[in-house]
Parts: sequence; C-alpha cells; structure tokens
Amino acid sequence: MIFSVGEILVDRLIKKDGSVSHVGGAPFNVAVNAFRQGAKVAFFGKVGSDKEGDFIKGEAEKYLPGGCRISTDGSKATTVAEVTLFDGERYFKFLRDDAADYNLDKNLPFDEFKELNIVNLGTLMLNKAEGKDFAEYVIRECGKRGLSLAADANFRDDLFVDRKERNEAMAAVLKNADVVKFSEEELSDFTGEEKIEDGIIAFNPKKYLFVTCGKKGSVGYRRDLGFVYVSAEPVEAVDATGAGDAFFGTVLAGLDGYMNDGAEIGRKELEKIMAKANEAGGKATQKEGAV
Repeated sequence: MIFSVGEILVDRLIKKDGSVSHVGGAPFNVAVNAFRQGAKVAFFGKVGSDKEGDFIKGEAEKYLPGGCRISTDGSKATTVAEVTLFDGERYFKFLRDDAADYNLDKNLPFDEFKELNIVNLGTLMLNKAEGKDFAEYVIRECGKRGLSLAADANFRDDLFVDRKERNEAMAAVLKNADVVKFSEEELSDFTGEEKIEDGIIAFNPKKYLFVTCGKKGSVGYRRDLGFVYVSAEPVEAVDATGAGDAFFGTVLAGLDGYMNDGAEIGRKELEKIMAKANEAGGKATQKEGAV
C-alpha cells in the first residue's frame, strides 16, 4: 500500500479566453496515478474553508474514491497554483499566503494501514518552517515503522529565497528518502553535474533514484544494479503538468506490487516498471490538467 501525504491545491490553467480549474498538487497526483495502476492508495492533505477547498474536496473523491483524508482548516486559505503553458511546458505562480497545504497535523493514521509499504511525501511544504517540521515528523515515523519513504524533487524556485535555501531544504528530505525522483534539469541544478550519471553518483541515493528525461525516456539507479536506461515512445504533448507525477505514481505502484509479493526487483523487473511509467507520463501530456 502507498500513503501519499502533502499538498493538494487548485491548478488554475490560464488561457487567452479565461481560466480552467483542476484539482492538483504533486502528492495527490501521484496517489491518483498509483491508484490507476492498481495499487492500494490513501492520500492525506488539508484545504481551507473556502470555495477552492470545497471544489477540491468534491473533485478529489472522483479521482480517488474512498481514499481521501482531506481535513479543513477554517483559519487558512486553500492554495492556488496559476499555470500558464508555452510549447507544452508549464509555468507556475503560487497564491499561497498562510495556506492550509503546509499546516498539516502530526496525526497521520499509519496504524490504519496494515499493508503499508511506501509513504510518499510532498516537497512543496519545505519552504515553510511548519512544513519542514512536519516533514521531519514523517521521516522519523517512517524510520521507526520500517516504511519506505518516497519523494519527488519537484522544484518550485519562486517559493524560495535562492538556490542554496532550496537545496538545503530539499536535501533534508531527499537524502532520507528510499525512492527519489528528479527531472533531468532538476538533478543537474541540484548537483551541479551536466551528465545524468555524474549527477546520480554525486547525489548518492539511499536506494532508488529515477530521472525523467522527457522524450528520451528515463534513467533509474540502484547501487547494486547500476544505471538502468529505458526509452520512451514519442507523443504529441498538449500539457506537461502531470507527466512527472504520472511517471512517479506508476513507479511507486510497481515497487509496491513487488513489496506485497515479497519478490526480488532485479534489472528486468525495474525496466518493466520504468517502461510502464514512461508510457503513463507520455499519456499524461496528451490532455490538459495533471490528472
């Protein structure tokens, strides 16, 4: 089972003739994509007591029926991400003053989930003291309970003062995670290395590291297996907003499946997981919205 924790928000897609709202937030998107791949999934997050929060709670259940644990905080606002598209790529502006998404309660219902293997932690919270404190709590609980921690770098530089602050905040989670995902650009930015292989070695992952490379496919790494390269089929991208989340949700579903079966994940098994994840990421770009 996968328990995904962190931000859930409104993705407001800005168009020439107006805007369209979708439910979003990386950990929620990852949960939905893992669920679509057949994994048992739950999501934990928080919204404000406002129209955006009401919209999210109504939409979220459609995508993750019975799996949402979304609380409401009447003193906080629901986060909105304004998304603009250019040549299929997305650019974000966050409306997020004293918001609910990073003011999370340290009462995660771990004991409810008897088959829990993986906890996926969102990283948008890491530019706030409250979010860092919550992330530390999740890391401690995963360690105590023997759970695998997963995290996607998912850089949003406008939320941090500078690159140094961002990298220090991200490292506190990413270096403690058993399963980490970067985009090719994020890995280079984080490590200062141009080649993916050099960046992976410089990062020195705890266990699994996955790097998405757009049309080229993806690179996986586990120390005993080395580098695993899987190409992707070309697609005509409309909106890349959900590609990384579709990839990561599919990867986590694949890893969770092997954990449930107690089976060994070798090179061939990892290649199959990544090929499926590449396909899911490509399909996600062929429509508007993250999910």
